[in-house]
Amino acid sequence: MQHQDKYTIKKDTYINVDGREIIRNDKTIPLTTKEFDLIYLLLQNKGRVFSRDELLDRVWGYDYAIGTRSVDIHILRLRKK
Repeated sequence: MQHQDKYTIKKDTYINVDGREIIRNDKTIPLTTKEFDLIYLLLQNKGRVFSRDELLDRVWGYDYAIGTRSVDIHILRLRKK
């Protein structure tokens, strides 16, 4: 898969992969490392449905001891931003 350095999320909003940031109306939206990793994974797999366990594995890794509700919290925070 070829690396894309920019993904459009919606009008006037895009993700800058190399800068690990989201830009909306020419302003940077601050993201935590995990928020960026999560949204980037979802954008790379548009249309695919992931279980919470799959997201935990791919974003946090096998060894990370958190509950599946942590995924819900991160998604909620991204939606608010």
